[in-house]
Amino acid sequence: MEFLNHKKTRNYTNTTSIFQYDKNKNFIRGFRSIKEVQKLLNLKSHSRIIEAIKTEKFYHGFYWSYYKADTLKSFINIPEKPKKIAQIDKGKIIKI
Repeated sequence: MEFLNHKKTRNYTNTTSIFQYDKNKNFIRGFRSIKEVQKLLNLKSHSRIIEAIKTEKFYHGFYWSYYKADTLKSFINIPEKPKKIAQIDKGKIIKI
């Protein structure tokens, strides 16, 4: 009898599309995953690409994004998900 150990984790590095832009923020090409980008650039880790996407920084000669557009300029004002704020009085939450 064989038992399988299944983890309830999702590997975003293999499922999240990444898009590449030139220095003028014009679309170049898309990738199926960040692992594909990591392999193309011959990187040991993909963490710097993720950081470049989150901070909109130029990395390894390109801009990177999770969103596809003709130019990155169209994504400057993407609204974030609203954040919940709690109002606390004397250590107790009175309103969220």
